[in-house]
Amino acid sequence: MRNYLLLVGLIGVTFGAECGAAAAIGTAPRPDVVARVHFAGTVRLAADANARNLMDIAALPETRDLREQTLQKLATAPFRFLKDKVANQTNDYASLIRAMLEDLAGAESYVEVRGANDPVPELMLAVRLDENRAEAWRTNLSKILTSWTGIPVSEIQAGGFKGWELKKHDWPNRIRLFRAGDWVLFGWGQNDLLLQADILQRIKDQGRPVEAFKDSRLDAWVDWPSLAPRLPTLLAVRWPKMKLTVEMRKDDARPEGYVRQEMKLKFPEPLGLTLDAWKIPTNTIHNPLTSFTAFRGNWAVVEPAPASKGTGRKAGAQSGFCMGHGWNSI
Repeated sequence: MRNYLLLVGLIGVTFGAECGAAAAIGTAPRPDVVARVHFAGTVRLAADANARNLMDIAALPETRDLREQTLQKLATAPFRFLKDKVANQTNDYASLIRAMLEDLAGAESYVEVRGANDPVPELMLAVRLDENRAEAWRTNLSKILTSWTGIPVSEIQAGGFKGWELKKHDWPNRIRLFRAGDWVLFGWGQNDLLLQADILQRIKDQGRPVEAFKDSRLDAWVDWPSLAPRLPTLLAVRWPKMKLTVEMRKDDARPEGYVRQEMKLKFPEPLGLTLDAWKIPTNTIHNPLTSFTAFRGNWAVVEPAPASKGTGRKAGAQSGFCMGHGWNSI
């Protein structure tokens, strides 16, 4: 179970994790869906005039080195995480997985996860690929899984689309791949793959598994409270449901464009905060201002940094501020 959740996490990392009801085309969201992530892909980002500075950062040698290191580690991660299940195999197929990770980062993609109470949650990933890369996914994933499990795939059809299926005995007992229009749909589940049927129907009706982006380039919604029991390291914190959106914008001050991120958190219980009035240090704010972060809550839960000790800040203060000066790079 933990290994499969880690693989789900790898997919999320490669994207960039409330799409909510608007994410689905013509269908109501399933109540047991615990995560939805929609990413425009780096190819589309590179073509966005408002992402010029972001692309400049991506082209830096340090960024390229970090990206290379990350992709190399992710390419070997599936074999390392599943090595107990593929004990008789030594080929990690890192080169084939690396190529698919490149596709996953560059192309538009959408993922849904449901069934947090199952031993292994169902997952479905849709990636928009051209004919050559779609065929590579079809043949390479079949080759990797057949080698690791010793079970050959069988050709199947669903919703008028062709694909293959690998059936085994333990959870998840079905792994499937379909070529549906411009999309490759890959995922796993137990017995009936409910997400697969939903997404194939959306593609059949509208040509897409999810509504096209309007303003944002990344929409992610994760029900962390539902996933927490499956991830013991999360239990120490009462995690909220999370909705994240990322947009590319520009204004008069930054005509080259910048990244706007917004995260909304919905906690399962009232936080019980006592909020005092804002006390904004206006005398210390001046232009040019690159960033301004403000919060209200119980400052006593945050240990002051060494540099802030002895500055006269009252213990238990209810608000805090962090500012930066000079022009923002993104």
